[in-house]
Amino acid sequence: MPKKTQYERDLVLRLRDAAGGASNNTIAHVTDSNPESVRRWLIAGRPPVYFLAELVQQMHLSARWMLTGSGRKLFEDERRDSLRHTSTADIVAELARRIDGDADASDYRDGNCHDNSSNGILAHPQVVSRIHKTSANRL
Repeated sequence: MPKKTQYERDLVLRLRDAAGGASNNTIAHVTDSNPESVRRWLIAGRPPVYFLAELVQQMHLSARWMLTGSGRKLFEDERRDSLRHTSTADIVAELARRIDGDADASDYRDGNCHDNSSNGILAHPQVVSRIHKTSANRL
């Protein structure tokens, strides 16, 4: 077997940390994998993408942490940190962009887009005014 790279050694440490002492059989069951394969991946640090994706999802881990070692271990902690550093205007703009489909979120932040849908909530003057006030207060 080829010598492990530093990334693979670090990944093994994160995999073991994520496993939290669970047996290979338990991890195999959670990730729908073979226990012997799990054992090899926890030693070699060369798991397939599907295994990592399933492990991250089932154990509520941050994919960024699992893949790079940066950020927070748990997805919820990572999400909470991300929201703490995001302005209300940016969150509303992103929500509007997702509702609209392909509009640029900066258009909403800058007041250049209005919702032309049947409910027209984003075009409502009070909503637009609140978004702009919130944006100005955060700057």
